[in-house]
Amino acid sequence: MKKTSRKKKTAAAQGSKQESGSRAKSKQSVAKKAGAQSAKKGGPATGRAHLPLPAHANWLDEVYARRRPCTDFTVAEAGQQVAVTGWAFRYRDQGGCVFVDLRDRSGLIQAVFDLSVLGDRFGEAERIRHEFVIAVEGKLRSRTPENINPKLKTGDIEILVQRFEILSKAETPPITLEEHVEVHEDTRLKYRYLDMRRMHMFYALQSRSRLNQALRSGLEAQGFIEVETPVLNKSTPEGARDFLVPARQSPGAFYALPQSPQLFKQLLMMGGVERYFQIVKCFRDEDFRADRQPEFTQLDLEMSFVNEEIVMHTMERLWAGALESTFNIQVSLPVSRLSYRDAMELYGKDAPDLRYDMKLVDVADIAAESDFKVFKEIAKGSGRVKVLPVPGGAKLSRKDIDDLTAWVGEHYGAKGLGWMKHEEGGLKSVITKFFNEGQLNELARRCGTQNGDILFFGAGEEHVVHASLGALRVKLANDLKMIPDNVWKFVWIVDFPLFERDPKTGQLYSMHHPFTAPHPEDAHILEDATRFQKEGHTIR
Repeated sequence: MKKTSRKKKTAAAQGSKQESGSRAKSKQSVAKKAGAQSAKKGGPATGRAHLPLPAHANWLDEVYARRRPCTDFTVAEAGQQVAVTGWAFRYRDQGGCVFVDLRDRSGLIQAVFDLSVLGDRFGEAERIRHEFVIAVEGKLRSRTPENINPKLKTGDIEILVQRFEILSKAETPPITLEEHVEVHEDTRLKYRYLDMRRMHMFYALQSRSRLNQALRSGLEAQGFIEVETPVLNKSTPEGARDFLVPARQSPGAFYALPQSPQLFKQLLMMGGVERYFQIVKCFRDEDFRADRQPEFTQLDLEMSFVNEEIVMHTMERLWAGALESTFNIQVSLPVSRLSYRDAMELYGKDAPDLRYDMKLVDVADIAAESDFKVFKEIAKGSGRVKVLPVPGGAKLSRKDIDDLTAWVGEHYGAKGLGWMKHEEGGLKSVITKFFNEGQLNELARRCGTQNGDILFFGAGEEHVVHASLGALRVKLANDLKMIPDNVWKFVWIVDFPLFERDPKTGQLYSMHHPFTAPHPEDAHILEDATRFQKEGHTIR
């Protein structure tokens, strides 16, 4: 954007012949009038009180002190003098009248630049283009019925501009700011300062700020105190590589940026703080992935003199309050619980989406009695045969099914994806000939299918079957639009295994990290080395 000089702007303000009679009033009376308007509405939406004016205030100073958010006005205020500032989002020149959708962080309001009102300055209004920054003063008025825009919060009002100033001109933006137009992420990141003007981006920043505030309030209400821990620290072994910072005064020595405040919060507990939290930046030198970033923010906390139930109860209260106050999301308490084993058996994932059904069904016993050699050998061995029933999935074409088969093979190591469609007369597929009528009826009954559904079969090692069908469940729910809007299902996943067994080497390794206590019922396994090697993966 190109900025006009302060000298020119002041000269324009002083030289304008459109200055209303109210400008002749004392600065004190102007301040009182603006303050009264703010008080009548309970204060501007920006949360600021009326601001004092400097001793030698000009018109712009008064606008800055009196301005309100673009969407802060209602039709009940029609006839009042108002002041707004913002960016020109859209403009329409209709000959003798220029309509500008003025945008600030709250939204849009239409400003009308009329030749009969602005006189000689109308030519300047005709030069307004996308993303010009403008200060406007004028009379708020109702729109005529045929010009009301029900899609806008301010669609029934507009500002008849009596005075304005272009604060900054702008070249044609390299990206569109229209919400409904998709812009490639790389381009958005290149012009991030423009991307942040899009309403959904501002909403994300605002929501994050409000959520942080709600979390702080909720934790303080439960006896936590916020403590900032050091950023520069000694390197200690953790789950990823450290970012290192050279120590200038000690050549060859390095600080490490924290992967987490783990050591510091434990020191705080030893120091008697008892309940600590902070919203903290963490750094991990890792490759970019969907769930891995080198720099991220986390809510970190620690508690003393508690057990598992107290921790879960505390978190439920915290998040229920924060989500309700920030997003108006109602959370039913207590939150339901699901064991890790049940989550994997029913959904194939340790973080299942419960907003839709589609549970995995074990059919190994049916497969073992069938004549389908592939399933039969796996079912009678150490593998698993499971089915994912998909309501309404029979509409998938053969090409769709082939694409899904290739997808689970490429990403999850599945060696195939059997299927049966439930049509008139029962289950139909190229593999139904290997099952007798009783077995097919039992499949349909156990899976709860009806006409129009499809069954997808996964067969092989347990971790492959769960990973492939669990991912397929999520993909199809999205592709077939089965996920309801504005529905939230929270669940605790409990009794995670402490260790997992590597499917290739058979060796045990920590599922997440070893810094957790074993379940009391499984602790005795750790006392027997031989038993630990055999049953270590069952420890919760």
